Amino acid sequence: MIAATSLGLLMLAQSQRAFLANDGLLIGEWRSAQWVRIAEDLKGSEEPMTLWKLEPTQAASSRECKGFFVGEGVFGHFLRGEPAEWKGTFWGGPKPGYPRPIQPLPRDSKPHLQVISQILRSKKMSKATPRIEAGYRVDLDGDGVQEVLLHATTMTDPAKMFMEKKGRYGLLLLRVLEEGKARNIELEFTHDGQELFNALSIDAIADLDGDGVYEFVLSSDYYQGQSARLMQWNKGRLRMLVDNAAGA
Repeated sequence: MIAATSLGLLMLAQSQRAFLANDGLLIGEWRSAQWVRIAEDLKGSEEPMTLWKLEPTQAASSRECKGFFVGEGVFGHFLRGEPAEWKGTFWGGPKPGYPRPIQPLPRDSKPHLQVISQILRSKKMSKATPRIEAGYRVDLDGDGVQEVLLHATTMTDPAKMFMEKKGRYGLLLLRVLEEGKARNIELEFTHDGQELFNALSIDAIADLDGDGVYEFVLSSDYYQGQSARLMQWNKGRLRMLVDNAAGA
């Protein structure tokens, strides 16, 4: 595992740049041994790229992309091709590492449903239904202690995300253990009272840069727009590495 990770990091260091995209939008790149935001003046490119399609727990497959272009009317750099072709998270570096198991959680996990219920009550949404859309248990930083990533929402059909409905919410949560006690870190919360109701998602978990620490991709889509960010939990610190958004 160490040899494979070291080889991946060497390959990545030798690569001129490696882009990360979500739902077709470039959200960042690995360049000069660090994560860098997409520059506004970055010009489009027709240089072919091999991209890995990332699922929440694995790199499913690789495919070729004919570069990227600068969006018209809205700021953003997008992968060339049909939008449906690039739905999800894509990585242009070496095949990412998975140094520790990522365990999907059952959607009916009672302890985690109780956690969500407590959070909803604290937000005066006690009548809202606690519901897990996705959850993952994983040691993100390799310290021997597992963390939990949770996506809870009442929204079952993204196509209906903008319809009025009381009690609607979306929650992205990181649950960590500190000095033997569980702590909830709210990554994003959206609800009916906001001007915009966002469709949230945990899109990928992977060690992209080969340092043995997992990164994870979160997305937050809204009316006529999209956004995504790459985050990392390491040694008790939560960091946002890169992010981007495009839309009206």
